Amino acid sequence: MSKDLIETILKSLKKYSFSVITLTFKNKHQVPLLLVCYLNKCFQLTYLNNQTIETYDDIEPTVLAIEKVVQSELQIAFKSCAI
Repeated sequence: MSKDLIETILKSLKKYSFSVITLTFKNKHQVPLLLVCYLNKCFQLTYLNNQTIETYDDIEPTVLAIEKVVQSELQIAFKSCAI
C-alpha cells in the first residue's frame, strides 16, 4: 500500500469524523494486525498483537507508523518465502 493511499484514507477518516470508521490492516493470511480510527480529533492505532494503543494528532506521523507495520509484515513474509 502506497504512502499516498494511506494518507488519502486517513484524510477520509478525518473528513467523516462524525462517524466511527475503523480500518483493519491484515497480514497475507488475513490475520488482523492493526486497527486505525479517528476519535476525539486524533488518529488512534491499536496494535492487535499486544493491544498497545498509540494516538497521533497529525496525518504524517500516523502514515509513518502504519508504514512501519506494513513494512515489518512484508519483511516477515519475504523471510518466510526465502526459507
